[in-house]
Amino acid sequence: MKETIILSNLNEKELLKTFALNGVGSFNVRVFNAEGLAKEASIRNGNVINQRQISTIEQECAIYNISKEIDYFKDISFLDAKNINEAITYARKLCRGSEEDKIETVFFDGEFREKNLAILEVYKEYKQYLTENNLIDSIEIINNVIKNHNKIDAEFVTFLETSLEPLEEELIKVASNNNYGKKTIREFVQKENKQLANVTYANAYGSVNEVEYILGYIAKNNIRYDDCVIALLDNSYAKHFINYRDTYDIPMTFGVGQDLSLSNSFKVLTLLDRWNKQYNAINSLNELINASEFNTNKFWSAVF
Repeated sequence: MKETIILSNLNEKELLKTFALNGVGSFNVRVFNAEGLAKEASIRNGNVINQRQISTIEQECAIYNISKEIDYFKDISFLDAKNINEAITYARKLCRGSEEDKIETVFFDGEFREKNLAILEVYKEYKQYLTENNLIDSIEIINNVIKNHNKIDAEFVTFLETSLEPLEEELIKVASNNNYGKKTIREFVQKENKQLANVTYANAYGSVNEVEYILGYIAKNNIRYDDCVIALLDNSYAKHFINYRDTYDIPMTFGVGQDLSLSNSFKVLTLLDRWNKQYNAINSLNELINASEFNTNKFWSAVF
């Protein structure tokens, strides 16, 4: 089954709920916003992002400090700076190709020329701030993917219920090699050809009890594991499914792979790192050796 990648600004969990309710499996279906898709394309094409990505609050603080140094905005509040940041981000999403060349046109064509020129000055100072501090933001990550022509071998879909900004459209064109579909959500789930699933509810408080109920329901009703898709699975549930899989040898596949943080190797490395950071303290060593993820037999056979 070929991977399906959906570029959408709609809520991922709500989309997956809609798919599940209409009998569409979520296996090998990925939902990304533009930033997420750009990061995925970078990883799959082996492009390392050497700069640290600036956080949203750090970005807003930088815009605030930069704006205060410009006469037009010298008396602004932090809330005003957040609005300036949103305006700059939106303007950058309107630009295809060379951002620096086209963003001036976006602001020059605006109605409030003096204010727009002041925002343009903030933009230029902000870009310089990123360069000087070896930082990168989400828009630059997207632009890098477009510039490097990073492609992903998958079926791409966008939904007509939401529109994409020009930069986002350019991103999906590059990532899909200009081969992507535009559908309504109804068309994607083929609702007219499917009956709604029979939805039942259970009172099973706590993630462990919920997992036990789901696996028990499958076993009690003699449902083939190949016919089962458990959607909306986050790490708080996945770890319990992994434990049951390992204990009872249940055939189980995770749609986009098992999270590395749930593996025994990761847990052992975490304990090793903690032991190292605590200057080889004996209590940290005991915690490592006595951990269920640590193979004590192999350790002692290697020591003696």
